[in-house]
Amino acid sequence: MKIKTLMVSLLALIGSTAMAQQNINNNGEKIVSPQVNADKTVTYRLLAPKAKSVTVKGDWEVNDGTGKMKKGKDGSFSVKLTLDVDKEYQFRYLLDGYKWENDWKADKYIPAPYSNADNSVVVTKKTK
Repeated sequence: MKIKTLMVSLLALIGSTAMAQQNINNNGEKIVSPQVNADKTVTYRLLAPKAKSVTVKGDWEVNDGTGKMKKGKDGSFSVKLTLDVDKEYQFRYLLDGYKWENDWKADKYIPAPYSNADNSVVVTKKTK
């Protein structure tokens, strides 16, 4: 029983460490996403060094709800979109055209209407 408890604890520790590292790029810099900017844009970033392509899909009207992300040298993808202020937008990342990923630093999460997964949510606010 002690070995089983130890194994579960060890797996939980490894899992939490892996989650914490997903927001650090190859240069040791923290990746901030989604980032609501003063110029009424939102910057989406995702560290996915093994992915060939990443798009952010959301319920905004800009580009039919899609933002094709550009890959940086550090293995992170990013895109900046102009979105209306004082709204909430649901979104998820699509990696290589088949793997869905949430943004684990989103403002909140809402159950997706078509699956048993959650959608990430960014809240845009007016800046003073």
